[in-house]
Amino acid sequence: MCPASRSSFETFGGAALRGVVVADPAADHRLVQLAKRSAVSELHLRRMFADQTGTTPARFIERIRVEAAREQLESHDANRDSRGVLRP
Repeated sequence: MCPASRSSFETFGGAALRGVVVADPAADHRLVQLAKRSAVSELHLRRMFADQTGTTPARFIERIRVEAAREQLESHDANRDSRGVLRP
């Protein structure tokens, strides 16, 4: 791996890339676009992401989206009484 690719990924691809997904789970986070953002190939992104997180980018994005949906449902439920009627 060339040093430029490693530093590009570490600069954007590590925590920052995960932060982009967490900040907007519904956005278009296809691998090709994440790789372009990170200035690395798709294969390299998958490998580096898995090395750093222990999971694939797709599984990470899915997990974040499920967590975001759960939070929305829970906050929606918190605004209802036991009969399902919205509280004022």
